[in-house]
Amino acid sequence: MFMARCAFGRRTAAGFHRRWFASVERLGRINGPILLSLACVLIVTPLGALRRGSGGDPPLRRTRGRASYWTPLDRPRQSKASFDRTY
Repeated sequence: MFMARCAFGRRTAAGFHRRWFASVERLGRINGPILLSLACVLIVTPLGALRRGSGGDPPLRRTRGRASYWTPLDRPRQSKASFDRTY
């Protein structure tokens, strides 16, 4: 049917194209947030719960017995003179 409509001329094809993309854009605005929310709830949240339940601790707060993940440096990474002329 699409090919038959397009065979009649460019105006018919252009009208079909505009209506098609308008409907697809509306569907995308609805489906996008729904699919992303489902992915977060069904994939990311269970993985985080599994990692936390198995003892995963990326900031290493619990393994060292500290209240914070802050790690003091032996020396500063940059000297104070490097901040005088930034450009």
